[in-house]
Formats: sequence, C-alpha cells, structure tokens
Amino acid sequence: MRSFAFILLLTTVKELAPTECAFGPWHHWASCSVTCGRGKQLRTRKVLTRSEDLRKKRTCAFQTVDIRNCELGECPIGCDVAEWEPWTDCSATCGRGTTYRKRALLSSPANSTSVCPPLEQLKTCKLRECEADNLSIIYCRGRMDGNYGYPDKPCSQMYYSCVGYVYQERLCPPGLTFNMVKDRCVFLKEIPECSSVSTGLSLRDKRNLLKISILVILAAQLILYA
Repeated sequence: MRSFAFILLLTTVKELAPTECAFGPWHHWASCSVTCGRGKQLRTRKVLTRSEDLRKKRTCAFQTVDIRNCELGECPIGCDVAEWEPWTDCSATCGRGTTYRKRALLSSPANSTSVCPPLEQLKTCKLRECEADNLSIIYCRGRMDGNYGYPDKPCSQMYYSCVGYVYQERLCPPGLTFNMVKDRCVFLKEIPECSSVSTGLSLRDKRNLLKISILVILAAQLILYA
C-alpha cells in the first residue's frame, strides 16, 4: 500500500510540474570537474514564471540545477596528493549556495599536474529559506529567479541571487569569479578579460562598501519621495 502511494505521488508531481513551473532552456554543460577519472558536470536554467506565490517560486528554483557524472579515463600512477581540506562554509547564509574544498599535490610524473586527480571540488549547499527585506525591493523587483552579477564589479567573487523576489548576497569559492554571461561561478582563467584583474579588497571591505551603497540608494529614494 505504501509503495502504491509513493508511485501515485511521483505521478502527481510529474503531472503538475509543467504547469507549476516554467523554465528557460538549459545552458550548456560545464566542463568536467576533473581532468582524469570520474567527476561531475553541471548545467543550469532560469525560472521564467512570474507568479507572486513565493512558495511556488522557491520550489521551482530548486529545479534549476542538473548534475551528471562524467569520466575522462583512468588517472596515471605516480600522482601523490594530500588529504582533502575541510569544506568551506556555504557561500550563502540562506537559500542555495556553493561550498569548496582543495588538496595539495605532493608529487607528479615529470612535474605535470594536468593528468593527476582533481585538486579542487565544488558542490551545492542548501540552507534555510531566505526572507524578503529592503535589499529584495532594490535588487530583485521585477527580476526572474536566478543569479546576477553587480555591474560595477564585473570580475568579482561577489554576486547575488533572487529567489521568489528575495535578495541574497553570495560569494564564489576561492579562485572562482562570477561570470555575468553564464550566470554562474567559473575559474578566473575562463574569463580572459578578468584574469589579470585583482579586486584588492577583503570580503569584509566588499560587504561594507555594498552596505554603504545601499544606504546611499535608500537615502536618495527618501529624498525623492519626501
């Protein structure tokens, strides 16, 4: 009886999904996360529905990421790697973000790192749902669910997301920067125009500058509508 109920639930979800959520086309698959052995590939898509139902939009947003396995052949013998470092904190304080870890290469054949096991790993992490605030009104009013870069910081780790018109500041893992064309974090070398750019600011400095910018915008709005 329990199995029948589970099958019925799956059938109901599949029947409702097309009408509950409207999506844009899938982006191309990203490169495999490894240079040899077995890894992961990720692709994303945007939610197109403009429903005011926040619960529905948040449910739809969880269907915007697709991950599959990829395999690039056996890794050669002779690469010696250290243990993985702990996963970093989630890049978001609510909603969905990313977490990152790395390990050191101790030795490799002919000093080549291109054929050794992966030294970096990236995965998604999900926390509590985000709540709307003034930042949501400024950054997410009229925007579809998705990730967005700050126009004045084209080569920065910082970006933000809108899920159900709720704003959430996010930060790419170390070594990655937000690509405003692909709407996702990529390795810096994948953006030639950013490869020689250094932000020069700590995360705390960036957040302080963002808060100051927001206060200036709010003050201007108060003066305008006073």
